[in-house]
Amino acid sequence: MHELSIAMRIVEMVEAEVAAAGGGTVQRVQLRIGELAGVHEAALRFAFEQAREGTVASAADLSIVHLPVVVFCQRCQQPRELPRIPPLACPECGQPSGEIRQGEELELESIELLERAL
Repeated sequence: MHELSIAMRIVEMVEAEVAAAGGGTVQRVQLRIGELAGVHEAALRFAFEQAREGTVASAADLSIVHLPVVVFCQRCQQPRELPRIPPLACPECGQPSGEIRQGEELELESIELLERAL
């Protein structure tokens, strides 16, 4: 289950970012995950719950933005979102394309911290 190693790395990144920001408690962690990233969402959520224990993200919610696959069509000269996979072809004109512009991401997009009382 590679989702556990992914979750552990996410928590490490969050802890580093929070430390660099001067500390705090994480309320939400948002990821961007492409359809071709090979990540099973339910497994990642479960792994994140385990990995966050005892960290600044121990109460954080995990928010996931799903990214569709986008290819660049040489014929149309436009990026095109694919309605399904396979095939990797422009949905407008049918031209096959191996130039993937989006869909393989696994990115930490944002971290929300709780406001500290003064």
